[in-house]
Amino acid sequence: MAETGSYRLFEDYLKEMEDFLDREANTIRDKRLQFLAKENNMSVSDIEKMDDVQFSVINFTTEMAYDPEFSGLSDYDHYFPMIFRQSLFLALYADCEKYLNYQCQELQRMRNFSLSLKDLSGNGITRARNYLTKVAQVNFPDGKEWQEIQSYGKLRNCFAHNDGELTGLSESDAKFLKEYASKNPYLEVKEATVVFIEIKKGFCEEAIKVFDAFTVKLIRSCVEKRFET
Repeated sequence: MAETGSYRLFEDYLKEMEDFLDREANTIRDKRLQFLAKENNMSVSDIEKMDDVQFSVINFTTEMAYDPEFSGLSDYDHYFPMIFRQSLFLALYADCEKYLNYQCQELQRMRNFSLSLKDLSGNGITRARNYLTKVAQVNFPDGKEWQEIQSYGKLRNCFAHNDGELTGLSESDAKFLKEYASKNPYLEVKEATVVFIEIKKGFCEEAIKVFDAFTVKLIRSCVEKRFET
């Protein structure tokens, strides 16, 4: 369970959406099975035992294949979950960056630092870390969560700037993400007309835990520095 308020909301939203997508897919799947069983004078269990080729044959020889009432299964099974998980992951990363920037701004205000975050070169979470460590002298939480968030940064850039495609990335970034995905059970590298990364169910759940644990440590360190005498 997430500790910080925003991550609890992310957690609840994620569960609600994943449950909704599963329900919609299962509803369409059940309707398809019942229709096919009736059309072919078979039981639903007999239809379920068919291999992919057999199922495709009876599926596309019925009017069901062209009936909008039965369409959308691939959308709820694959497309909608894929774009939902990508967008949620991007939102999680943006929220973490927001926390980092906010702590920089608050420390500047409370400690009256002459340098602001915008005075430093670079951008994103790396610039915020540099401000917190070099200007504010915060005991920054550089542990396993931060290391994972840095990896998330490369994944985030791939989704935000390249629609999840490894094709077109630099050789080093593509290699890193392939290796990263191979070690994560909730990421998969797929090859079609392009090579891309797909987020599977479970990845965002783990990411919420990582971002939440890091944010709790970050806030504690920054609060200590704010009121340091």
